[in-house]
Amino acid sequence: MDEITNVSRDYFGSCYYMLLHEVIKPLNVPLENYIMPKTTTDDWNAECEWFERILEEKGPVDLQILGIGGNGHIGFNQPGTAFGQTTWVSVMEPWLYERIRTETNSPEGTDLGGITLGIKNVMQSRRIILAANGNAKAEIMERAVKGEVTTDIPASILQLHPNCDVYLDPEAGALFCR
Repeated sequence: MDEITNVSRDYFGSCYYMLLHEVIKPLNVPLENYIMPKTTTDDWNAECEWFERILEEKGPVDLQILGIGGNGHIGFNQPGTAFGQTTWVSVMEPWLYERIRTETNSPEGTDLGGITLGIKNVMQSRRIILAANGNAKAEIMERAVKGEVTTDIPASILQLHPNCDVYLDPEAGALFCR
């Protein structure tokens, strides 16, 4: 789905590292089937084009598992991202930028962002699971699932997907039971 830009793949917070150690290796997925964008490159446009070509060659994503950010973002698609957006490099939320910069000892001003499938790519997935947990996600989940479909809450577009399931723990789903 996405990757942090300009960090090492060995950084424990990179999507590559987390998925490799928490999903790919434990499930014995062959590494040739583990396709992720680079974390560093001199040409992010070319990397976005490469990721798009892989999607075209392999077909749409069979199962897209998404979390939701506190502001309704999915992947690095922040509020205001156009629903027609394809793979691109997004800016990072300031709090996340500072955390990653500190964890990676990156100098201030390092161009940290996120290469991400765009919302259009996400919506082309055959099946989507949106998951959230904790009280902090209750309000945004209610707005994303029950509210208006709007670019202000990127996850709200998932209301229009024909095969999207939502999984919430009791805290994240608390506002659905009123």
